Amino acid sequence: TQLEQSARAKLEEAASSNQVIVWTDAKDITLSRPMFKTIWQPALVALSRCIQEESQVVPPRSCLDGLQCAIRLAGMFDMTTARQSFIQALTRFSLLQPESLSTANETITPKNIEAIRAMLAVSVTCGNYLGESWVVMLRCVSKLEVLQMVGQGVPDIELNSNSKNSNKKGK
Repeated sequence: TQLEQSARAKLEEAASSNQVIVWTDAKDITLSRPMFKTIWQPALVALSRCIQEESQVVPPRSCLDGLQCAIRLAGMFDMTTARQSFIQALTRFSLLQPESLSTANETITPKNIEAIRAMLAVSVTCGNYLGESWVVMLRCVSKLEVLQMVGQGVPDIELNSNSKNSNKKGK
């Protein structure tokens, strides 16, 4: 497009000259939202892949920070699909999605612990922007509590019977 060509030309011109480049912060949401709308899907893929492959170039902690920022931006811009996608990625790396972790056959790695910390940080700092995604976060926190109880020696059978009894009482 013409805008892209103009921007490239100005960047090349600035790079070839000895001028001091002055950057202007975009503080208007009308400028930032379209940019985020354009890049959120490739950013999600890139961040997820770096976390999944444990790249030596980009540490997983940096990628988790990127997911946290993306969740906040998606919430601020009221972009439901983007917010849910980033939250799903974060909860997937935490291994705390209720349907995805059986306490008997999964090993939690340091990367997963960092994802749990990031998930809790998102809950605290971005709570006003989570919308209906709070349900996912609360389920993950509930699964974390179950794992803590298992770690303290409460048998898994006892935990399952307690959850069934609480479901019957709710009906």
